[in-house]
Amino acid sequence: MNDVLPDWPLLDAALEIVEADDGAILEHAARGRVHYINGTAAYILSLCDGETDVAAISRHVQTEFALVDTPLAAVIDILRQFTAEGVVAAGLGSRE
Repeated sequence: MNDVLPDWPLLDAALEIVEADDGAILEHAARGRVHYINGTAAYILSLCDGETDVAAISRHVQTEFALVDTPLAAVIDILRQFTAEGVVAAGLGSRE
């Protein structure tokens, strides 16, 4: 698996996302791939705007799902999978 993790993940604009009852279906026509993801992964993907960093995504997940601890390790794992599959890439981040 690709160990590279973008600091500010950005959703691939070529992806077609179809919401499902229990998550989402991602179709990546250019790669000929279809991905089925659960609701938590879909929420994380919705935060991949290229300007929100990994730590902030983790804090959003903590708040959204009322978790005691920040799920940073789990978020990193999911984002690494998304990166390896070409679902997300590096965004611009906060450039001042």
